[in-house]
Amino acid sequence: MLKTESNYNDVFLVRDTILRVNGYSSYDEFLRSDYWKSIRLKVKQAKYRSNYDHCWICRTEENIELHHENYRYLLTKYELRSIRSLCRNCHKLVHEVAKQKDIPLNKAYKIVSDSNRKSNVFKGFVCITLDQLLNGTKK
Repeated sequence: MLKTESNYNDVFLVRDTILRVNGYSSYDEFLRSDYWKSIRLKVKQAKYRSNYDHCWICRTEENIELHHENYRYLLTKYELRSIRSLCRNCHKLVHEVAKQKDIPLNKAYKIVSDSNRKSNVFKGFVCITLDQLLNGTKK
């Protein structure tokens, strides 16, 4: 099994290997599992809520999804350490950057997040497009 995720495809190879070893036939099956439901419930608990009630990139509280920065901790007691809450738009953007640049999700997350800090392009909860991020153009 891969110990590190060096490119976009490695991310899913690691994920799918971990899932198969643990009896899941697909990621969709995992997302429907009681285990994943328990993770979703856990992030809503008061202890964790402030970490997961907004997008970590643009800060909106709308359309929040859970995003794995990597899958190395999948199905372990450390899984929450690699999960970030992202709005649907930022989540999609992280995956698009990772795919376009053929890099792991955690590196794509950092690119998108750093872009937010440097240019304030997300100010007012406005997410940018992949083209704007990669070409440095603004809306």
